[in-house]
Amino acid sequence: YNDLQLRPFERRLYNGIIMGMDFSEGKRSSRCYVKLDDPHIEVKIFGEDLNYHYMCRYGAVGDTFGHKGSTVEIAPRPGSFSEIMDDSEIPSFRAGQRVCMQVSDYAEFHGQRSRSRWIFIMTTDKSESRVRNSIVDRDDAEIENDTEEQADQ
Repeated sequence: YNDLQLRPFERRLYNGIIMGMDFSEGKRSSRCYVKLDDPHIEVKIFGEDLNYHYMCRYGAVGDTFGHKGSTVEIAPRPGSFSEIMDDSEIPSFRAGQRVCMQVSDYAEFHGQRSRSRWIFIMTTDKSESRVRNSIVDRDDAEIENDTEEQADQ
């Protein structure tokens, strides 16, 4: 609860990497799994929290896999932006991407402690804005290099 005693801009930023994402259209809530650098724990970021913070609706980009809706990338769905948000400020997220997180709130469900949870706000890691930061990016770079080599021949 210590972070919640501070004003939002004074709260600690936690760095981590997105390990996976489940964004099915079913009953289960959408979520991202992030492994933090310090402390060394894995946390869940719920899609509904991202939707609320960025005033849009996140969804999977491309196909999902398995019954949980596993995906490698999420982005705001077209047409889901609030008129007061600048859509250039709303990030997309990919598996393997470095991110920053901050405690936003604690949702306590009295009588149902198993449902109580921390609410985090996730943003892209600004320090790696131009660094290739995921397996998908690395694969894309290899394809670009192969295409350039073939064009030169």
